[in-house]
Amino acid sequence: MRSHHTRQATQGEILCTQLFVALETAVLERVDQTDTFSLQGTAPAWWSSIFGTTTPPSTVRPGERSPFLKQFLGEAEQGWARHAAGLVRSGPWTERDSHGTTLHLEATALVVDSRQLLLVARLGADFEQARATLQRAREQALRHAQATKLQTRTESRLTTQLSQSEELRDDLLGVLQGLGLATILTDSQGRITFISDEAAGLLNLSTDRTGQRWDQVLSCSKTDRDAIWTRLRNPAEQHDPLTLHLETDNPRWLDVTVSPHPRHNEKRILLFHDTTEIHDLRRLLDEKARFHDLVGSSPSMMQVYQLCESCKKKRSHDWARPNQGK
Repeated sequence: MRSHHTRQATQGEILCTQLFVALETAVLERVDQTDTFSLQGTAPAWWSSIFGTTTPPSTVRPGERSPFLKQFLGEAEQGWARHAAGLVRSGPWTERDSHGTTLHLEATALVVDSRQLLLVARLGADFEQARATLQRAREQALRHAQATKLQTRTESRLTTQLSQSEELRDDLLGVLQGLGLATILTDSQGRITFISDEAAGLLNLSTDRTGQRWDQVLSCSKTDRDAIWTRLRNPAEQHDPLTLHLETDNPRWLDVTVSPHPRHNEKRILLFHDTTEIHDLRRLLDEKARFHDLVGSSPSMMQVYQLCESCKKKRSHDWARPNQGK
């Protein structure tokens, strides 16, 4: 019976040894509460490339070969001193062996039946895959952080530029208002973006017409609208002002100048000048020229003008009629 139990114990030790070798884990037992350890069982294949050839039951001081492990032994000492049942893990670290190969290791300190043990395991392909995944995640997080930082800077710069543009726009519009110019600003689609107070009064419009197309708010003939559209499409060409007849309850004659916006090529500036008084003066001069030296604007003189005009028309009609008498 005793031999049977002995044989089972031996088989159990062999199984444990093979298991630790398969897991690429070295099992060390602390000697007399020092930094010296004795190797238990068979050392894994990678052990000698870092810690030298160790044959049980010979001893080794792993802290002398690995600064990281030496620091961890100080942390493990606290767990060993308390004889705690838990595990103290070092976390993964990296060592280079004598051939320059990089190995990823992890140490675990524990107490089993008052025996202070140290397990040093090589982390395999699963760790490499997890580490690569973690590295990619960190790189992506870094790129995202950099992109977010760049976006924040860009948004801040654009916000500043927008604020400056709005201030400049307000200044320009204030200048237009202050100069008393009858001005309309339009976008690339011909929609009104600004109407000065002078233009609103001259064209009999309200300043809330922004957003509407200019040809929907100006009461003029189709010929005049087509002429303005032509100027809007080709503002760079130098043209004389267009003469526009405003067909409202209070008809007006206007000169219209179309210019490109100095900062935005797709926008246009329409500048209106009231020339109604000039047209009225020209009409009076034409009438005076027709009646030579007759002057006066009293009702009696107006009747004389009308009589002269009627006689002129009747005389022209008589001359145009063929002579049918003998």
